[in-house]
Amino acid sequence: MTAEDFRAALADLGFTQAAFGRWLTDHGHPARDVARSVRRWAEIGPPGEVVVILRLLERQSA
Repeated sequence: MTAEDFRAALADLGFTQAAFGRWLTDHGHPARDVARSVRRWAEIGPPGEVVVILRLLERQSA
């Protein structure tokens, strides 16, 4: 998944970068790392585990 795909997936799910960061924090990801990580993923693309999370969220919202 490219950075552009990541940003599009967030938009398709109704998330801003900040809202996705809050969602990650609410689901156990360390708050101190989340905001910086989400910004970085929007620039370079997300790691595989985030791609899996996005795919699962897509299935839930369908």
